[in-house]
Amino acid sequence: MPDAFSYSTFFEEYSKWKRKIRKKISNWDLPKVIEIFGTALLGVFKDQFLPKKINQDKKSKLSDILKNYSSEIIVDSFIFELFLKKLYKNIKNIKNNEISEFFACVFSWNKHFPRLKREFQKTLLNKFTLTSDFLLNHKSNKISPFVFSYIAEKMLYTDDKIEQPDSGTFFTPESNIKLICYNVLLHYFQNNTDFDKKTLITLVSGLASEKSGRTTKKSNLNSIFDSLKGLKVLDPACGTGKFLLEMCEDLLNLHFILQDSAGVVQNINSIISKILSILHGIDINPSIIFKCKFLLLMKVLQLYLTYSENLSNDELEDRHYLNINSVNDFVHLINSNILIADFIWPQLFSRDFETRKYDIIIGNPPFVRQENIKPSGIAEVKFISQNPKDEKENLNSNYRDSIHDYFTQLYQGKSKISKRSDIYIYFFYMGLLKLKQKGILALITSNSWLNIGFGFRFQEYILKHTLIKAITIYNVKTFKSVDINTITTYLVSPCLSYLRDKKEKQSLSKKVKKSNLVRFINIYDDAYTLLEAGNYHKIFQDIHQYDEKFENISIKEFKQPSCRIRVINQLLLEHFGYKDESSLHYNGTRWENLFFMAPISVFNILNLLGGKLARLVDIVDIKRGITTGINKFFILKHIQPGKDKNSNIIRVRNGFNDVFDIESKFLIPILNTPKLVESPVMNKKELTQSLLYIPDRFSRQELRNYNVFDYITYGENLKLKHPKGTRKNKKLIGVQNVPSLRNKDKWYSLKVNKTNLYADLYIQKIYNDIYKFYINSHRVDPLKLLALNNFYAIKLKHNSNENMQCLLGSLLSFLFPLSIELSARRTFGGGALDTATFDIGNIIVLDPKLLSKKVKQDISIEVDKLIHKQFEAVTHKKWKKQTQNLNALIIRALNLDGINLQSMYQTLEELITQRLSKAKT
Repeated sequence: MPDAFSYSTFFEEYSKWKRKIRKKISNWDLPKVIEIFGTALLGVFKDQFLPKKINQDKKSKLSDILKNYSSEIIVDSFIFELFLKKLYKNIKNIKNNEISEFFACVFSWNKHFPRLKREFQKTLLNKFTLTSDFLLNHKSNKISPFVFSYIAEKMLYTDDKIEQPDSGTFFTPESNIKLICYNVLLHYFQNNTDFDKKTLITLVSGLASEKSGRTTKKSNLNSIFDSLKGLKVLDPACGTGKFLLEMCEDLLNLHFILQDSAGVVQNINSIISKILSILHGIDINPSIIFKCKFLLLMKVLQLYLTYSENLSNDELEDRHYLNINSVNDFVHLINSNILIADFIWPQLFSRDFETRKYDIIIGNPPFVRQENIKPSGIAEVKFISQNPKDEKENLNSNYRDSIHDYFTQLYQGKSKISKRSDIYIYFFYMGLLKLKQKGILALITSNSWLNIGFGFRFQEYILKHTLIKAITIYNVKTFKSVDINTITTYLVSPCLSYLRDKKEKQSLSKKVKKSNLVRFINIYDDAYTLLEAGNYHKIFQDIHQYDEKFENISIKEFKQPSCRIRVINQLLLEHFGYKDESSLHYNGTRWENLFFMAPISVFNILNLLGGKLARLVDIVDIKRGITTGINKFFILKHIQPGKDKNSNIIRVRNGFNDVFDIESKFLIPILNTPKLVESPVMNKKELTQSLLYIPDRFSRQELRNYNVFDYITYGENLKLKHPKGTRKNKKLIGVQNVPSLRNKDKWYSLKVNKTNLYADLYIQKIYNDIYKFYINSHRVDPLKLLALNNFYAIKLKHNSNENMQCLLGSLLSFLFPLSIELSARRTFGGGALDTATFDIGNIIVLDPKLLSKKVKQDISIEVDKLIHKQFEAVTHKKWKKQTQNLNALIIRALNLDGINLQSMYQTLEELITQRLSKAKT
């Protein structure tokens, strides 16, 4: 037997030979050709992992089939990705003989480089095998197609020009795929057979546990066999085909389980053909499609061999042993159903595909932020052909706009799709369109839509128009090599009979929403280890075995050995997104914070909203602090008074280290960083910087009479660099040409709204474990202070000492950090929380109108004790000690069932610790 060979050594050798081949045809300037040659050369692997007995037809060798199959896919892939792309971009530079040579090579590549092929095989592939470490549960003479999928993924990224983060392509771990496939199959059989759920759970978990699962009666099996006849499964971003490979294996195993239970023998070739007709895949990248097709063929051959090993010769004869014609049929089915297309750009769809509907849509769409969305693969070829004169920047922008415009028109009146949506949101919308009634969509995506603006619009749509079955999150990162936290979302397309609410344009009725239970499933850390070890059935059973005999709950929690499940009916989940019952506008809710992160006791507090508690937005006006566009120019540090200490001139230094004398009337003290805020009442001496504030009423001519005019002139001649965007670091002359100021006549006059000028207090924007605010109204002259955009300006709608003291009591108590933990976004490294105006408005505060006079007096006493004390981390003992009287007072006043001071401290500590620790895993 050849020596065992490591992955790292293999890829090192593979890359070396790839470079050799590249050098050989470098005159073509088509580097992508190399990948196909390298991939095709891997065909010699076949003798390493396919036992000889597959070659039943002595006249034809499997190697011939694989060679022909590879050639077919090469043509399919590269005519589009290479030849057409090259043709559209440089049509004048391609000579006729070069085109001919290219086609000749594609159709008969093995004739051009026989020496390289032989040497490649001799020096590398003949000694390639895999040790038992890589085979897991597979037998030693077989290799899981997932191993070859892994090889294909590694091959994909040996290309110099392809990088994972830019493409948004991250390949899903096998453990996650299996669990998703089991879940969607269970849903499908629930809706398409007459089996009860308990029996189906046993049947599907039998696929995972390698038990027979043969608890079904022969008389009941027809419904499952019948349901499989019409089943259609789609992966809209199939990549190397991992979901399709898993679904292929599950369906084949299911056939064998059912056959044995029923005592029926079916033709193995017929079964495999039936399964391949079920599976459909789309990807934008032709070379990945090649790998997907190749691996899917290898999968069915391997499954056939695994199955046939357990049969006697007589049984093999009965099952019509695999033959060459069958393999050719498999190839035809794979080629027909695995397509090169852009799922969210329908101009690439065939008419046949446009009309297709699917029972199950599963996959892992790309993780690409909206500003990075651009055409690639076959979409780039097509888009370039339609927009040949566009520069790269315009090309990407036009592609983004065309996608957004298409979906906006498609969903007109039903969903307001944000232009800031990440690319996977469009996969959700298209996937829902392609589902049959009662069909299920299950996608692994970034968790971002749960917690940020564009996701709130998506929330509103799926709450009104789909049945949300479950959202699953893992305590550990699914993609360990990248800084992305992922979730799996399961959505069901409802029956048309459910869409009866005419006021909401065919949305679900309240009765249907109320009866549908949404599950928020948190897979524990140690359970994920079980998942990776192959114990899928245990987690699968934990997820589905709980009592569903309730509809009118607020929220209920189940704790299983491997996971925690929170269940809420869809109607109530929707209500969380509205300000109150009379509101018509859906604001959205940060579902991850509330349903995954927050302790269950938090819902007792939320139930008091509208009673003794209110949202901050109900009692104050909120405005974001000042945005200057260029802080180095507008933020000025005081050096010393001017020549005459009694004059109104102040000497200042800007961020470019230049010094000027400017009139004090054009300078307003600025609160520019939370680091300056040590306690709620700030010392005036701590404000050492001012904002250049020139009211709009001053004309340019009037300003000539002041020193500040010299500073304006200085700014208009300042040499700068573009701060960001495609022109980043390019030269820029004058502050007036900074992008955010460019179109303003009086660029030097910053707009300041009344809330900013007359704020009662300022609340910080970004949080770790200290929650700061600054009381402006306790100053002698509260009007002369502004804050930058890392603060929010707060102005009481009905200002009184009583209202102010109750507000300060809320901000000094557990209510403030608890609200931020529930409302803010986890968008910064290290676990820091970012807030929008919407989040600050959701801060939970005491409603003074519904508190007794005695309670308000006691709160005021505690506030006066605390406002001069230094801010402390909420997890620190010092904060707990200094706020315990105030917190205990508020808990008693609210009559919070099951919540005491210690449990509230524990709740806060768990929230903050979990957030900060998860950011580091």
